[in-house]
Amino acid sequence: METETTPLPLETVDQVLSSYGVKLIFPIKAGQLGIVPRAEALLLVKFKPVDNETQDRVKQSVANSLLIYPRDFFKRNDVRCFYFGHSRFNESYYHNLTGGIVFDVKIFLGNDFGFIGDLSNTTFHHELFHRLQSRTLKGIKFSLEWEKRFPRLTKLKAIYFRLCSRVISDNHQTYYGNKYEKVTEEELETKYFNEYGVESPGEDKATTSEFLLSRPDIIKILNDLPPIKKEKLSRMMTFYGLVSGGKMNVDFWADYAEGKVDANYWRTRS
Repeated sequence: METETTPLPLETVDQVLSSYGVKLIFPIKAGQLGIVPRAEALLLVKFKPVDNETQDRVKQSVANSLLIYPRDFFKRNDVRCFYFGHSRFNESYYHNLTGGIVFDVKIFLGNDFGFIGDLSNTTFHHELFHRLQSRTLKGIKFSLEWEKRFPRLTKLKAIYFRLCSRVISDNHQTYYGNKYEKVTEEELETKYFNEYGVESPGEDKATTSEFLLSRPDIIKILNDLPPIKKEKLSRMMTFYGLVSGGKMNVDFWADYAEGKVDANYWRTRS
């Protein structure tokens, strides 16, 4: 179960965003997202800007999620902007998409409006990890080591899956878990944190990240998890220690597990 988060008062949200040095941008046209050419982007058939009321709720939710990270985390990793919009693929389901300019993270909110009512912000952590793994040297090295340790798809199969799955599937959860990957229930339960993580090594890492950063309680039961899940989470904690300059270390994860990481946490630490 995800830990319930108390939302920040709206009047303090802008202060939090400013202190972390990041901007939230809500484009009114798809072209303003600046997405690089890629197969997924070609399938974007509908874009809808985020309305003002939803923008306030997204800002509030993102501000809550930022508090997990050290104040200099985003500057250290050259993350400056987060772009938000709604997108529809194949008239059937929504998909979160990252990519584009080096300093930006693109997040498409889902048909449940993504962050609304979800102050644990699994989507935020998930998409931020994609940015970290592909646009930082530490992330690239980490990804190569992960894919060697937890091999999943050949490059050819991964390319085929990305090109074809969203066209021929209306139910991506069933498709990822059963139709294409042929993952058994036992393998899913012992190796992955949800069905989406089965799609590719990249999604395996990102779903592991979102699970770790939205479930403080998981640290307390780490030793009781199946060996592969335990190792994945341990590697992910080590990775965040590296990209945070050592600040998200063993002591941090212990405090995180106890619910001590709040709005004042990083103010008292160098």
